[in-house]
Amino acid sequence: MAWTTVETLASWLDTAYPAERNLTPENVRKWVAAHIEAQGTFPSSESTTPVAENSAWTWQRINATMVRGSFGWEEKCSLAAWLDNQYPDDRMLTPRNLHAWVTSYVDAHGLLPSRHSLEPASPGAHWNWFEVDKALRRESAGWQGRTTLADWIAENVMPEIDDTLEEADAATEAPAFA
Repeated sequence: MAWTTVETLASWLDTAYPAERNLTPENVRKWVAAHIEAQGTFPSSESTTPVAENSAWTWQRINATMVRGSFGWEEKCSLAAWLDNQYPDDRMLTPRNLHAWVTSYVDAHGLLPSRHSLEPASPGAHWNWFEVDKALRRESAGWQGRTTLADWIAENVMPEIDDTLEEADAATEAPAFA
């Protein structure tokens, strides 16, 4: 694409390299997916990995652009807030998500998580178990009602596990012969 002197350099760059010149939700979603696939975590404004090959965008620059609402970005928010909005099933601390994360942990490890468990709690490694426990104790990150991870598991997950174990025991009991 040749640059004519009738147009400004900025408008030519906008036309020739739209992905580099304007930040769009579609591009950010594509870059987030690539980051999760490569790194196993959601990006943050501190992420140092490249956003895309041969790209001038960095996660720090994307965050700054989102906060300022520049380069075509329409809503003013941080990268973290945008990711929370776009990926609530993976990032938000809700009873449904916490139940799914605990169940997934039990299925993978055969034991319940604690605040000291080292593995990520959520897909994309946005939460670890210590952070979950801290948010539950402080009633933060949108969580309603103060509790601890251990208490929440005891109230919401253990009854289901106990029922499952009782059903398994009943199925394996030998029939009584008269």
